[in-house]
Amino acid sequence: MNNNVVSLWFIADHQNYSDFFRWLITDTTKNPSEMEAFTLSAFPSIDFAPGVFNGIKSMSKSYREIVKPLTKHLGALSDHGKRIFSGSWSNAPAEFGSLGVDLSDENGNTKGNNEARKERSIEIKGRDIIFWWHTKLEPDRDRIHFYPDRISDGGRLIVGIFCCHLQT
Repeated sequence: MNNNVVSLWFIADHQNYSDFFRWLITDTTKNPSEMEAFTLSAFPSIDFAPGVFNGIKSMSKSYREIVKPLTKHLGALSDHGKRIFSGSWSNAPAEFGSLGVDLSDENGNTKGNNEARKERSIEIKGRDIIFWWHTKLEPDRDRIHFYPDRISDGGRLIVGIFCCHLQT
């Protein structure tokens, strides 16, 4: 008698489809490159900056230890980012907080710091984009920096930086 247990998925809608690929990421991938291969299906409302997944290696934990919270945060950004950032951005921390995701915009001191600005800037298609907003996997480390500014023009949220922590 065979006592193996396998997961069985029924895909009835787009959310089930994304959830299946998120499960694949959390349960089967071994590194950021494998995660990246599933992101278009897992997080359909997010664009990712070129090379962004390499930053996961600089986070404070191994990939297998951090993949579930990464997937949770990216899932919340993909599923709710457009709705939340179409409204008042001052409500974004509370709205994402209700989803179990801690996020914030950088403070004025950080935004006024030229080094911090450079550290958060990435050129994408000839345009410098500054990734001020970030989710916090831990209160003091492991960040996902993103750019929600295109949402108001019908664009998509961009994830630009995965890191342990950037300078102030």
